[in-house]
Amino acid sequence: PKYNSGFYDSTGCMPTGVEKVTYMVRLSVTTRDLCAKDVMRKLISFDEFEDLRTSGDKVMTNAISKLLSAPVKEIPAISLRYFCQYNPAIGFKVSVDGVNNIPPTKGHWPVVIFGVVPPCAYFGPEGLTHDTHFHSALDLDSTLRCPRWGETFVSLQNVPFRGQGIGLVVQIVGISRMQAKEGIKLKKDDIGWTAMPIFFDNEMPYLLDGGFQLPMYKGTVPRNFQRLIDSKGVEGAMRIAEKEHKLKLLDGASALVRVSDLQRGPSSHPIDAPNPTDTDPGIPSDCETTFLRKWVSTGEERVPKKKWPKYAKIERGFFDGLDKKIKDLLPPGQSPADFDSLLRSDTATLTRIAPPEGFS
Repeated sequence: PKYNSGFYDSTGCMPTGVEKVTYMVRLSVTTRDLCAKDVMRKLISFDEFEDLRTSGDKVMTNAISKLLSAPVKEIPAISLRYFCQYNPAIGFKVSVDGVNNIPPTKGHWPVVIFGVVPPCAYFGPEGLTHDTHFHSALDLDSTLRCPRWGETFVSLQNVPFRGQGIGLVVQIVGISRMQAKEGIKLKKDDIGWTAMPIFFDNEMPYLLDGGFQLPMYKGTVPRNFQRLIDSKGVEGAMRIAEKEHKLKLLDGASALVRVSDLQRGPSSHPIDAPNPTDTDPGIPSDCETTFLRKWVSTGEERVPKKKWPKYAKIERGFFDGLDKKIKDLLPPGQSPADFDSLLRSDTATLTRIAPPEGFS
């Protein structure tokens, strides 16, 4: 439509608080003069930029024109890396939506414990619970092998930029309750864990936002892993922990994680939450390039390429109906609401972590 038709009139669309802050950040950037080289540096990788660095503005301008005119089948969520740096005051949000292919044990209900390290100190020797979160609201139509949780995003503000020295740590546990002579006995078993960086690198203050499928290690997070992140970064901590603790992958198991900059807006969902069905396993279509790229450093592949297909599929038992849905495994006489409330309470008791906001 023509501009004078009024089609583009946005005077009735008031900006939100997040949009106002983002605008001021963007305004401070646009007040500086930018040449073609500056723009190209923001749009392509460092290695690609180095190849063009001495080519002159004309070559750069042609490259930008070619890049921006490339046809796309579907417009992806805008990467804030192109124009807006991470702002601690606005923050970001994370969600662990589910896991695939963990070993199922009847009566052991899967719960996820996670936190951004630092400030989270739960996974260190002290085991402090501040800034630690858990999801326990199981989707009753999922299975013990491939559980999904319903709490969705947790928002975090005032987390300073520390490059690779900060990361998301995820621990999957099994919560069970048994009748003993002295009464009900609660138990927590560590199933597997994983971790990922939050920012692109040590120099660029941009959030690594998107959907990720993270391969999992067996057991529990090493007690010195939190200290290693602080001194060596997430990738360095992984390499050291693999050697010192002889870590073993929980073969075929992976966590489905989403990270999003709140500058997109508090209700933004750049990638839909995984929702497996018999035709759609709920894994991001680019999972092979997304999560495996993040697990390769200094030429070392943590997941051998021949094993990639195992992580890109849910075990066949889910599709064939061999794995019972969680709703068919609930204790006799226990309603779904009572089950959900009891599991949340048991998790809070065993871990001393406060229940998710809105739950008690």
